[in-house]
Amino acid sequence: MSILDNLLAGHLDAQGAQLLYATVSKIGRGRNFPPPTGFRAWNQDAVITTAHDFLTSTRAVERLVQIAATAYDDDSLTRLLETAVLNFLRDQARQTVIGTQIRRLKTILAADDTFVIHGETVGLAGGPADPYAADEAVLVRAARRIDAGTRRWRPDAKRQGPLATKEEMVALIVAVLTAAEARLTFASLARVIARRFDLDPLAATTEIDALDPTPQHSYDEVDVGDQAAHILDQLTDRERLVLPYLDMSTREAEQLLPLGRTTIANTQLRLKTLLADLLPHGDAGAAILRVLTRLITTAD
Repeated sequence: MSILDNLLAGHLDAQGAQLLYATVSKIGRGRNFPPPTGFRAWNQDAVITTAHDFLTSTRAVERLVQIAATAYDDDSLTRLLETAVLNFLRDQARQTVIGTQIRRLKTILAADDTFVIHGETVGLAGGPADPYAADEAVLVRAARRIDAGTRRWRPDAKRQGPLATKEEMVALIVAVLTAAEARLTFASLARVIARRFDLDPLAATTEIDALDPTPQHSYDEVDVGDQAAHILDQLTDRERLVLPYLDMSTREAEQLLPLGRTTIANTQLRLKTLLADLLPHGDAGAAILRVLTRLITTAD
């Protein structure tokens, strides 16, 4: 029986499980989703954990039934499964981002008498008490008018620091609440802040039955320039210096770099580990690395 036949019969066989693992790895890496909690990279254990979470999530049966009812062959099954996994990872990423922002917002606002907190809502002291009922996009635009630095964090960091200084965050919240002319729930305020810093660019899910039947390669899904720029922002000056010589021996690189052999070796090892975590497999990863190298060499 094929994977589709088994799925129609109500279960996912070993071959289907392998397809799910491959799909999670492809979408997780290729779309640059954060690995699941407790993992620093999309390694094998992270992929298996996410796949099992997908299968045991509250909408798992609905997803699989819809896939089985819509797929007409193994190729369409693969594409439909990719869409289902993509939607699942979007949900997971959004919950992580919003949850983190809610906790940080509560900490900031509780210590500032500019704001009044009522349960799970917040407003300006002396401001309107009505709940906000309009489009959040209006509030995002208000937040983007406030100048606040964006901080990027390497995946191997011990913890993520704040998105902005406390003063910048307070200014953002005041601007948002002023534009709202109402109280906001912490969840709504967190979504606005996340969108202000482009932490939640995945506002919509893809309907499984609306999926374009044209097959796509994983490297077609990767914005190479953006991926390369994102990685470049996370490299130290020494890592940028060594990256163009990553495939050279330390002896060869020593002749071209103002660094000692041990320093070069350690930096090469650190870079290879970091890039293995950040780059998708295959053509996509190779393309991103080429652009990344070009960005570094042309900057020099």
